[in-house]
Amino acid sequence: MIRRQQQKIFIMATPTTRARLTAELAAQIKKLAATTSFFQHEIAAALGLNQGRVSEVLSGKRFPSVPPAR
Repeated sequence: MIRRQQQKIFIMATPTTRARLTAELAAQIKKLAATTSFFQHEIAAALGLNQGRVSEVLSGKRFPSVPPAR
C-alpha cells in the first residue's frame, strides 16, 4: 500500500499477488514515474509488480514503444 498525502495519490495492491506486466501496466509505470516522486520499488508495490519489471520498462528494455498513460 502506498499513501502519499501531499500528492493525493492512493494506490493499493494486494502484496501477496503479482500482476502480469502488460502494455497497460507499462503505460501506468511510465506515467507514475513522470508525474510523481515515487521510487521504482514504490511504483512496483503499488501496481503489484517487482522492482525489476519497473526498471525494465523505464529503461526501455520492455514495452519501449508504449507511451505513458494519460
